[in-house]
Amino acid sequence: MKTIIVFYKKAKYPFYLMIISLILAILNCGNKAFFLIFMFYSLLSMLLVFLKNKYENSKFLNIFIVISSFPFLILIFLALMFIGVIISLTPDKKLSKYKYSDYINYFPKEIPKEYEAASYYRTYGFLQGGDFIVLYLQLDSNSISDYKSKFEKINVERPENTETNFTYFNSPYEKGVTSDFKMYTIEAKCDKSGYCNHGLDKHVVINENTNEIIFFYGNW
Repeated sequence: MKTIIVFYKKAKYPFYLMIISLILAILNCGNKAFFLIFMFYSLLSMLLVFLKNKYENSKFLNIFIVISSFPFLILIFLALMFIGVIISLTPDKKLSKYKYSDYINYFPKEIPKEYEAASYYRTYGFLQGGDFIVLYLQLDSNSISDYKSKFEKINVERPENTETNFTYFNSPYEKGVTSDFKMYTIEAKCDKSGYCNHGLDKHVVINENTNEIIFFYGNW
């Protein structure tokens, strides 16, 4: 332990590089190229730690450490971008992953114990990617009536420039709902692009004939 502390004090910068490289190698273990690159940098940084402790005042070694850090910083940026893209393109589809939050306070606080059918879809926005949550439930007629009464009271008029056709991912209505569904809007807005390039939509669609309800949240 004392040896590690001594190494750290004499070679803080390469020591940091070594630790960060190991962490990024683990995070990118699903991508062979990034994994090997960061493992290489981890081993290189480890070597630099030992050299820095042996040749503490070497100008050449100090210059080499600084120069070698530039491509490393670029790799960190690329790796973080890669991780972000992977997360945004890998939605949660397990019903057990559903979690109630304040910004979706019109969703149920928990999944009803008794349902005919249920599905869940959650993506995490990254850069231009949107953040979407879709919860589909088929319940008994009394529950659907209660939801209808609730949303009739808080339904607001949709602005003219907002979207009206939605994809309800991981549900029976991925291509859109049928005409016997009624939409109840909690909040809807679009940017001024003219084609809703960015927007926010919170709504629920209900079909009393089939006792189906879909809770939707989109922020793109």
